Amino acid sequence: MDRNEFDFKIQSFELMQQPQRNMEKSTHQTKSGETEEDPGGVVSCSKCSFEERYDYKGKKPPFAKSYVFLEDAYIMKDPFSPPGKGQCLMIAGDCSMCNKAVCCSSDCSLFYVKRFCISCVRKNLGYFPPLIINKIKKA
Repeated sequence: MDRNEFDFKIQSFELMQQPQRNMEKSTHQTKSGETEEDPGGVVSCSKCSFEERYDYKGKKPPFAKSYVFLEDAYIMKDPFSPPGKGQCLMIAGDCSMCNKAVCCSSDCSLFYVKRFCISCVRKNLGYFPPLIINKIKKA
């Protein structure tokens, strides 16, 4: 894959990942077209055995209004902070190339402008800056 193909894939994924639901209210449409509150779910990392419940997927969690994430992330309310404080934890994200869910561990994913699973990083190592390449090779 040459540099232009890689850039095209990144741009294509950006277009595909445009929000398709109201991120402020964490809702989704049912088969009948009705809107209901999104109850969250369980996310599983495709690289390790990490599996956890999440309360919201997106950039602006409605329960933590002071946070805006740079990516659509799997977010949970912080179980260690007092209720109503608006604290949250980002626990995972989707790889921008293969769209698989990956946790935030450096063994499983890398965030460089977008989130990449470690497999996609290794397959496309030549397209990352030297500093990132050196860090990956040391791991």
